[in-house]
Amino acid sequence: SCTSTSCRCWNMGLTSVPQDLPTTITRLDLSGNSITTLSQADFSRYGSLDYLSLHQNQISIINDETFQELTNLQNL
Repeated sequence: SCTSTSCRCWNMGLTSVPQDLPTTITRLDLSGNSITTLSQADFSRYGSLDYLSLHQNQISIINDETFQELTNLQNL
């Protein structure tokens, strides 16, 4: 479920970061999915994020500079 500033994508079986969410979001919760790899491109559309939850995924690879453009990020 999404609003203009927040998206909750809990337990949706996602294997990657969705790219069709509102670009204005500041909060993104991807908890309880099956995401294994993160890269900078995953978050390039969401530069306003200040909160990002990724717990209970299966992340084994975080590529260089994945969070570089998330300059407002305060909670990971």
